[in-house]
Amino acid sequence: MNNSTGGPAFPELVSASGITLRDFFASVIPYDKEIMEDISRCDDQDLIERFGTEEEKDEYFDLVPARAPMPFKNIELRTKLEARGRAKLRYLEADAMISERGRP
Repeated sequence: MNNSTGGPAFPELVSASGITLRDFFASVIPYDKEIMEDISRCDDQDLIERFGTEEEKDEYFDLVPARAPMPFKNIELRTKLEARGRAKLRYLEADAMISERGRP
C-alpha cells in the first residue's frame, strides 16, 4: 500500500495539520455497494483472519477448534472488523488515485 498522503487536501484553507488528500479521497470515494455488502456477508472467521489484530485473533482462535464457526462474544468486534475492511478498500482506491496524479 502506498503510504504517501498526497499532502494537504485544502492547503489554502487548512493548516498542514488538517486532512490529507489521501484521507479526503478515501472519505469521498463512492463505494461499490456490492463489494461493501460482500464484506458484511463474510463469516466471522474470515473477518477475524483478514482484518483482526493479532490480539483479537489470539483471543478468539484459542477458543475455537479448527473449522468451527467463530463465536463472537459481541457485535462490536464484528462491526469493527467490517469497518476495517471497508476502510482498507477505500484507502486502496485513494492510494491509486494519488499515484495516478501527474501521470500523462
